[in-house]
Amino acid sequence: RVLIVNGDVATTINPGALWKHHSSSGALATMALHAGPAWREFPGIKIDKDGGVTHIPGVGASESGAGDVAPGCFTGIHIVEREVLELVPENKFCGMVDPIYARLLEERLPLHGLVVSGSWYEIGTPERYVSCQLEALCREEFPLAFEGYQRIRPGGYVRGLVGPLPASISPPFMLGKQVKLEEASLISGVVVGSQAHIGRGASVLDSVLMKRAKIGAGAYVERCIILEDAVVPSGARCVNQVIAPEALEKT
Repeated sequence: RVLIVNGDVATTINPGALWKHHSSSGALATMALHAGPAWREFPGIKIDKDGGVTHIPGVGASESGAGDVAPGCFTGIHIVEREVLELVPENKFCGMVDPIYARLLEERLPLHGLVVSGSWYEIGTPERYVSCQLEALCREEFPLAFEGYQRIRPGGYVRGLVGPLPASISPPFMLGKQVKLEEASLISGVVVGSQAHIGRGASVLDSVLMKRAKIGAGAYVERCIILEDAVVPSGARCVNQVIAPEALEKT
């Protein structure tokens, strides 16, 4: 028996309830389902009154009944028995939902789903990586558990002393240690790693800046991920980009 957690999710889900349900149900696999607002982009998994999965949208045949419900989406967190793992072919890529769980449904083998509590976000694309961090800040879900961060206003968090905040900064925001924000910069919807620097008159909107990232004076950055030690030159305009160190110099 093994607990599997996809690498592209951010969550505070405690798998204890999932493990307990799986152990008592006799299922070969149990999928953790989430009913929070973050699942609206994903298809709902149908289960019956006992938690048995009856339908996975777009996957194989299924026989959902009139009383079945779709209470949430699959989180990428699941518990599987050895018998299920033995269905995975060696030395070949194989998804779990399709074809493995599709096969369980087709053969009417016990596959369960359980709605679990806790925050959950799928961060498998750059766009979701940014939007989910900002949504979590707005909902005040994750930062409350981050060691050393202080809530200074709704949706606004800082770690350590960052100096006077510019009047033009607006939530949601999360600022790491030794962040430098120069005057006249427009900052809204940002997660900023330690020792990052936003220059005078720069605009940074709905973006994530990692450690030691630097935004030059007068630059415009929107819906971007600026990786560690990356530099956006003064006056540059970056929208919907992932910026690596020296990336702009090579283009």
